[in-house]
Amino acid sequence: MLRRLLIAALALAVLAYGGYLLARPKDEPEFTASPAPTGAALARAQEVAGAWPGSDLQQVWRTGYYPGSADPVWYPPHGLRTQAERDAMFDGRFDLQAEPESVPATEDVVFEDDGRQRLTLPLLDPAAALRRVAGQRRCSRPPCESRLALTGVRPGERRLLTSRGEATVPVWEFTPAGYEEPLAVAAVEPQQPRPPEHRTEPPSAGGTEVAGLWEVQSLGRSLHGDLLHSHCVQPLPGEVYETDDAVVLISRSGPPKGADCEVRDRSTSTEFRLARPLDGRAVLDLSGAPVSLCCAPDSLPRRT
Repeated sequence: MLRRLLIAALALAVLAYGGYLLARPKDEPEFTASPAPTGAALARAQEVAGAWPGSDLQQVWRTGYYPGSADPVWYPPHGLRTQAERDAMFDGRFDLQAEPESVPATEDVVFEDDGRQRLTLPLLDPAAALRRVAGQRRCSRPPCESRLALTGVRPGERRLLTSRGEATVPVWEFTPAGYEEPLAVAAVEPQQPRPPEHRTEPPSAGGTEVAGLWEVQSLGRSLHGDLLHSHCVQPLPGEVYETDDAVVLISRSGPPKGADCEVRDRSTSTEFRLARPLDGRAVLDLSGAPVSLCCAPDSLPRRT
């Protein structure tokens, strides 16, 4: 009799443990949050998070057009084929050989995840859109005579991630010489006010910068993104400061590798772990600017 009772008790224990395993969420791992900042980094993070509620940046983030990339570009499949073409693209050396029949004064950005709300913005002409892509870049690979010939241009639209979710935006589709698929450039400017000014370098930045987030995992508690940094420094695990309204990411790096290292930019994938799910909170860097959820890093053109 005692033996039967022991067997029955063991069976009940096994069933109870099995029920616990079934009831526990399978996709919720044990989490250790990224370390919180201290000292000067903490003071700066508190300043950034405190200035966010009610700011112009927050207003644009919630109701305006704030794309994941400040100057969105869509490349032909497999990108540009030659190094000369890639250099001309990055350095802004375009040869625009066509003009559209007409350029409307305005066009709409349509937010797909916000009841298809529309925001009417001034439309850039093709040359102005290309100038935005070029920015202030200068030739970095002499000789610099090559130019990217664009033999056609037509209006179009593309979808991209913004601070208000996915949106459809107007673009100019340029035809690079020798390509069947176009190179598309956003035809409206982001409504991104400058982040708050501060006189000193962000504490603990250490020569690294959070370039963008491209994935949110683990029920909103794991943020994956890219750090931009010099080849001469080694990125370290980042730090996180959290409030009810914002998450501030602090990138860090170790001491320089030495004066004789090759000075060039590179990016390193990194992870920031939150103490609780992100939900609708904004993600900020130490400059006070939002860090957008943009896209998978493999879809971004890289300077090699």
